[in-house]
Amino acid sequence: MFILLSYILVFSAYSLMNFPFLDFKNNIYGFTTDVINLIVIVAIFWVVQCSKLAKKAYFYVSTGLLLWIVGITADVLDEVVIPPYWVSLYVEDLCRTIGMTITAFGLFKTMLFMQKMHNRLAKELIMDDLTNVHNRRCFYRYVKNVTTPAYTLLIIDIDHFKSINDDFGHDMGDKILKEFAYKVNALFDDTSVFARIGGEEFAGYFPQVILMM
Repeated sequence: MFILLSYILVFSAYSLMNFPFLDFKNNIYGFTTDVINLIVIVAIFWVVQCSKLAKKAYFYVSTGLLLWIVGITADVLDEVVIPPYWVSLYVEDLCRTIGMTITAFGLFKTMLFMQKMHNRLAKELIMDDLTNVHNRRCFYRYVKNVTTPAYTLLIIDIDHFKSINDDFGHDMGDKILKEFAYKVNALFDDTSVFARIGGEEFAGYFPQVILMM
């Protein structure tokens, strides 16, 4: 941020000392508008530096805004002095256009990152991390909102599961839970719900009455 402000001051001082002046009174509106645009873009750049974006998104947005600021700075001075043609073409127009394009691409990457985070958080709210079936929160909410007059609930508990952890370790216990959940969940269709509601406890919902023999 300090380097950016230094560039703005140095470039402005150099332009004011070396380029011929315009009639500033006739350009006051354009000058004011460009200054406001410059302040807004610098403020956005500062916000980006304080944000925790994905690395690629941060790089593209920061680079784009830097080039954009370079172009806007030249645009502000263009309302005060008469710069050489190369300054108007390369520093002002080209930097601003490239900066806006890169910033737009960076914002696109940011939106993709936010969408991935949203999808992941949404999945974590309803899915069990270990077994990849529905979790207790999702199951309770689903059953609570059921309007079917008759349905079936199953509670499944793996007997003596603690002895598996004690004798073979928790990694083996996790593997068994995953395999068990995968096989049982395959028996449920789209109208039913299977969930892990505890350590080795599972539950199932069927939208109809099932007669158990």
